[in-house]
Amino acid sequence: MPSRFPIRSCPPILILVATCALIGCKRPDDGAANTPPPTATDPNPATADTTPPPPTDDGVSMRYLCDGGHAVALVRGELARVTLADGRVVEIPRIADSAPPAYRGEALSFEVGSDGGTLGQDEVGGFDCRADE
Repeated sequence: MPSRFPIRSCPPILILVATCALIGCKRPDDGAANTPPPTATDPNPATADTTPPPPTDDGVSMRYLCDGGHAVALVRGELARVTLADGRVVEIPRIADSAPPAYRGEALSFEVGSDGGTLGQDEVGGFDCRADE
């Protein structure tokens, strides 16, 4: 049975265009060609830490280390920058005219005490904090 599209009857230019189109459309097998090689500081990019860098320390007047791996930095006396154990950073504002200073956000609070502070987290409870000197 004869072929529906015999190659012999195609003009050579059509064969050349079809071949170029097929070659030009070839994609990398797994995208590895577009992936930069690992660096000396990051030998395994699949397990690299992707958390953003911490905010700058401008205006930090006091730091506290809290139970559970949390930390609090008081910034210019107007807000508390809470770094949670999982790496998230949340800034909570100071409650106006509070003495000693107290800070409260949606799900977090921080209260300065005479020998440290207390970090409160909704649905989890409180964590004792001590000054980081």
